[in-house]
Amino acid sequence: MELTKHFKIPVCVCINKYDINLELTEKIEMFCTENNVELIGKISYSKEFTEAMLRELTIIEYSDNDISGEIRNLWKKLSKKLLEK
Repeated sequence: MELTKHFKIPVCVCINKYDINLELTEKIEMFCTENNVELIGKISYSKEFTEAMLRELTIIEYSDNDISGEIRNLWKKLSKKLLEK
């Protein structure tokens, strides 16, 4: 974050596999709040990521489920954020 501050690059956070360690997720969320960093998404753990990789597909191509929905929502938020700058 120090490097991004130096170069005035906006920062946002996505927590991957947030549901594996909820205590750590909470710490990351607190860090974001305390440092005025936008938390744009949380992606839950899914074995489907590995299954998609084994088939050489993205999770979006592999399955239309909650996980791919989380990724789509994250992408929309990130795209919107990038267009603001």
